[in-house]
This record gives sequence, C-alpha cells and structure tokens, in this order.
Amino acid sequence: MKVHITHLKAPWPSGASVGSVVEFQAEQVPGWAVGKCVPVGDEEEAAHTVAAPSEITVSLSLDSAEVQEAFQSLRKEAVRRIEEAEQSFEIQRQELLAENAGLREQLAEKDQLILELQTKPQGSVGSEIDQQAAAERAALEADAAQAAKGSKGKAKQ
Repeated sequence: MKVHITHLKAPWPSGASVGSVVEFQAEQVPGWAVGKCVPVGDEEEAAHTVAAPSEITVSLSLDSAEVQEAFQSLRKEAVRRIEEAEQSFEIQRQELLAENAGLREQLAEKDQLILELQTKPQGSVGSEIDQQAAAERAALEADAAQAAKGSKGKAKQ
C-alpha cells in the first residue's frame, strides 16, 4: 500500500517529508500513520519503504505445569478470600441479630408501658387532678364571696 505523507508527526522513515510517497509492506496503514497520510495509486514511485511488523507468537500449553500451578495458586487464594468474607459476614450477622433482639426487647417494654397507660383507669389520674381543681375552684369562690361581702359592707358605711 502506497501513501502520500500529509503530516510529519509520526515515525516516518528517515529522510521522508511532507509530500513523500511511502510504501507499507502491510495490507493496511499502521495506527501511527492514520490521519497523517493519504493513499495513492500503485503507479506512484515510493521513495521510502516501511516493512510489515513482525509477528509475535506465544506458545503456551494449558496443560503445562506452570499454568496448572498458577491456576491452583489463584484458586486457593480465591477460596481463602471467600472463606474470610463468609466469616466476616457471619460475625456481622450475629452482631446485628443481637442488636435486633435488644431493640425488640426495648420495643416490647415500651409497648407494655403504653398498654398499661391505656388500660389504667382514667379516673385514678384524672380524679386527683379533678380534686385539686375543685379545691382551687372552691377557694376562689370563697375568696370572691368574701370580697363581695367586704365591698358591700364598705359601701353601706
């Protein structure tokens, strides 16, 4: 594939400049050259050539001892972490259950107190208040009556 260089901000071959024709020995333009060149026809003569990238091959058998050892190591670590998380969860669960039981006990006590106050004869609490109010009313009426007698006696004089 042949291209015309439009921008130099790329690792072009040494001596290449804007307008130079470069031939890539690959089927497509490398990522670093995208947007920095435009395709040209095969009739253009290339001043520079960029070799195709070499292939990198990695051969790794899943049956190899190293892979199996790494897998087992990762598996053991994952199982250990899961067990730690389960233990932590169980501890927190027990703490929350204990707290919940305490709160339920407090709620039951409060409910019992409310029930006692609701079932307590209203007359027992109310009668004391009524007695005090009646005594004060009687005292005020007596004071008013005495004041009225006193003001009548003064008016006669």
